[in-house]
Amino acid sequence: MHDESRAPGRRRGGSGQCVDLWYRGVAGLLRALPRPVASGLAGSAGRAVAACAPARRRVVAENLARVLGPEVDPATLERCVRAAFSSYGRYWADAARLDASDTQLLERRWTIEGAERFLEAAGSGRGVVLALPHLGSWEIGGVWAASVGHPLTTVAEPAE
Repeated sequence: MHDESRAPGRRRGGSGQCVDLWYRGVAGLLRALPRPVASGLAGSAGRAVAACAPARRRVVAENLARVLGPEVDPATLERCVRAAFSSYGRYWADAARLDASDTQLLERRWTIEGAERFLEAAGSGRGVVLALPHLGSWEIGGVWAASVGHPLTTVAEPAE
């Protein structure tokens, strides 16, 4: 059983509670805005983070340089770094806008490939282990699984 009182951002008082309240406020704002506006703001926020976080920016640039190859010119690498941070901002905006109670929205916006295999395995009563790569949004898959009656437990590292 998961102990909500020990989850990051769920502590009483202190910075964890402030982070939780800040996240809930931003998520509420993002839900209230039309999706294109929320996405645009989130992309801009991602680029702002890139400008204000040189250590993170350097890690992303090093990783992208490995993928793009040694011949990549600095201007192309810079565009890719900015695009990566912008994409990450939009990803988090989509995650913040999720609403597990709106199953019709989930069905309209996303396709779960292999859903029948998951549902069959989950119905066996033995549990299911999902190995998910960093492709797409596994958070959306988790919301979908919970919306069809199969809550998830996940391994995660604490994030500030």
